[in-house]
Amino acid sequence: PARIQEVGTFSRCWEKNNMDHHTEVFREDGLIVRRGQPFIITLDLTSTTNLQQKLNKSKLSAQTGPFPAASSGTKISMGLNGEKEDSGWSAAASLKGNTISLKVCPSPSAPIGKYSLALSDPSADLGKFVLLFNPWCPDDTVYMEKKEEREEYVLSQDGIIYGGDAKNITHWAWNFGQFESGVLKASLKILNESLQHKKNADKDCSKRNDPIYVTRVLSAMVNANDDSGVLSGRWSGNYDGGVDPSKWTGSVEILRQWHDSNCKSVRYGQCWVFAGVGCTVARALGIPCRLITNFESAHDTNGDLKIETYVGEDGRMVKESVMCCGPVPVKAIKIGDLTCQYDAAFVYAEVNADIITTFKLYDGLERNVVNKITVGQNISTKSIGKDAREDVTHLYKYEEGKQSYMHAQVCQELDLCFEDHGDIMKGSDFVLNVTVTNKTSAVKSIKLQFTSGGMFYNGKPDNETIQVYAGEHSISPGKGQYKFSLALYIYVQVTGNQRVGHASLVKLSVENPLPDTLPECWFSIEGANLTHGEKPTREVKILNVGPKETATAKFYFTPTQSGLRKLLVIFSSTKLGHIKSYVNLSISK
Repeated sequence: PARIQEVGTFSRCWEKNNMDHHTEVFREDGLIVRRGQPFIITLDLTSTTNLQQKLNKSKLSAQTGPFPAASSGTKISMGLNGEKEDSGWSAAASLKGNTISLKVCPSPSAPIGKYSLALSDPSADLGKFVLLFNPWCPDDTVYMEKKEEREEYVLSQDGIIYGGDAKNITHWAWNFGQFESGVLKASLKILNESLQHKKNADKDCSKRNDPIYVTRVLSAMVNANDDSGVLSGRWSGNYDGGVDPSKWTGSVEILRQWHDSNCKSVRYGQCWVFAGVGCTVARALGIPCRLITNFESAHDTNGDLKIETYVGEDGRMVKESVMCCGPVPVKAIKIGDLTCQYDAAFVYAEVNADIITTFKLYDGLERNVVNKITVGQNISTKSIGKDAREDVTHLYKYEEGKQSYMHAQVCQELDLCFEDHGDIMKGSDFVLNVTVTNKTSAVKSIKLQFTSGGMFYNGKPDNETIQVYAGEHSISPGKGQYKFSLALYIYVQVTGNQRVGHASLVKLSVENPLPDTLPECWFSIEGANLTHGEKPTREVKILNVGPKETATAKFYFTPTQSGLRKLLVIFSSTKLGHIKSYVNLSISK
C-alpha cells in the first residue's frame, strides 16, 4: 500500500495480480501484468462526499515511454464504466464503503513496457507497472494454446543446447533464468538502448505492441556489432580481457553485467551464447521462445544460395561467413518464399545452400566439389517436458536425397571414406581408419593428406591449430586401408531432499585422465532459483590436479522456488578447457 494525500491509501495487489498473470515467479518487486487480462487496484478513501458522481466523470490514464501520445497508442485514457475504449483498454470502478476497486484490462495489442497509472478524480497517482506479452490470452498474437508448450517455452528457466556436428551431436544445459532478479530490468533496458529507440523513442515504444518488431530489435541488440548491444563476439581463440564463451553456463550473469556496467558490452560470446541470452530476454518479455541448432549451417553473404569455401594446399579454409536477422516464418523457409520478411533468403540459405569447395592441388590446379546435401542437417531442439533431443528438420526443409556424411568422392577413379569412430572422450587416444578404393584396373600412385586441428563449438575448424600429415602411397585395384593414431567425466552428487528455504549440499569430483598435471582448475555451479547467480558463492578454485588424481569440491545452495530445476556444474582448467554437466532436481515446497 502507498499513501495518497487526496484519497488515503491504495494497493496494487501485487501478490494476487502477479499470481493471476503468471508473473509471481519474477524475483522483482512491483506489479507485473500481461496484456489482454484484467488486474485490480484498490483505493481506501478519507472522504466519500459526492464520490459516485466523481467516479462517473473520472478518467483513468496509462502511459508508457518518454513522450507518451494518444496518437501513437502510448497514452491511453479510459472511463470507469467497464466499456472497451477505441484503444482496446477498459476500466471499471466499484464502490464499497470508502473503498474503490478498479479493474483495469490492457488491450491485447498494447505496447509492452513500463507504464504509469493515474486517476483524475479523486486525483491519485497510482504508481507504475510493467506490461508484458501474454501467451495465455487468445487475442494476443503470441498466444500459445497448449499448456505444456507454455510451460516449456515461456516458464521453463533452463534448457538444453545442442552443438558439435551433425554426426556427433553434443549437448549441455543452459540457465535461462528469465525470472531471476535484475533480468527483467535488463530486458526492458535492452529495448531502450536500441538504435530504433534512440532515433525515434515515441515510434519505437508505439511499435512494441508487435512481437515481430520486438524480436527484430532483440536480434540486433543481443550482439554489440553496431550498437550498445549485450555481447561482443569473438572466434579467434584469444579471449584476453573477457570470458571464454565456452565458460558461460547461463544468461543471468551476462545480463546483470551488461546492465550494471551502463550497457558496456560483455566479452565474449559465440552463437549459442547469443541464442541463450536472446531466449532469456524473449521469455522474460512473454514471447514463447526455444533454441534451435542448425548443423552445418550456411552463411550466404552474397545472396546466391551458394557457400564458397576455398581450401589451400596447407589445408586452411577461407569461408563465407551477420548482425540483425529475422524473424521470418518457419513455413516460409520450408516452402522457399524468399520474398517474406525478414531476411528469408538468408535464413533459407542457412538450411539449403549448396557447398562449393575449391581445392588447390599441389600441381597448382584447382578443382570444385559441389555438395547439395550437407547444409541444414539434424536441426535440433530440446523436447517438451524432457531432456531429449527433438529433430525438427522437417519443419524447415523437405527431405532430400540421402548421403553418408563421412563419404565424399574426390574423383571418378578413387573413393575416399572415413570410418565413423563414434564418441571420442576428451583426454583419450583414438585411431582414425581411412579407406581409399581404386576403381580402375591399374595401380595408382596417390598423395594422401590429412589435416587435423582444433574445432570450434559449431564444428568448424580452427585454422590457427592446423597440422598436416601427408604421405605417398601406391594403391592396387580394390581397397587400401590406412590407420593414423592420433575421458573426462564430472560426477555430481546432491545429498538429502531439496526443499525451498533449506540449504542443500552438492559434491563434485573429476579425475584427471592425462599423464600431465592440470594447472589452474576450478569448479562452478549455477541454477535458476538455486544459486541466484551470485558468483562469489558458487566458485571453488583448485591450483593443480596431478596425473590420475581426483579434484573435489562442495557447494551449498538454498532453493527459493519449488518445481523441477537444473543444477549446472562446470570444471575448468587451462589445459582441458571447460567440461560441463548438470543434474535435474525436484524441489519440494
